[in-house]
Amino acid sequence: TITYETVLVYQDAYDEQGTTTLEVTGTEARRLLFPLLASSGSSPFLHRISTDNDNNRTASLYTQHVVRCLSFLLKSNNLIPIQAFVAHCLNNTPKLLPALFRALPIPDPKHPFSFISCSRLISRLLKD
Repeated sequence: TITYETVLVYQDAYDEQGTTTLEVTGTEARRLLFPLLASSGSSPFLHRISTDNDNNRTASLYTQHVVRCLSFLLKSNNLIPIQAFVAHCLNNTPKLLPALFRALPIPDPKHPFSFISCSRLISRLLKD
């Protein structure tokens, strides 16, 4: 398993002999997407969000786009490594936290696994 830390320092390698085009494309997409969501130093979106005023329309649009990406990651693959990556992103840009809480759908408590997973994610984000 490749951790997000490995991706952020560009040390996630893939074997060119045994991988498919889809895996190579996924690896390259991850190398582009993860820094844009996690590093305010290399992401113009996060830099603008963290430096602009709260009432700036551009910062608000960037916040919406980044939160949409993070919530999509959580909805599509709500595993512990993805949750850790989202927590890392929110630690680097805390202004995203209220917008992410508004965007996250809370599952029905009648579906215990989804509800517990979402509750655990929220508690983890609040702790971090």
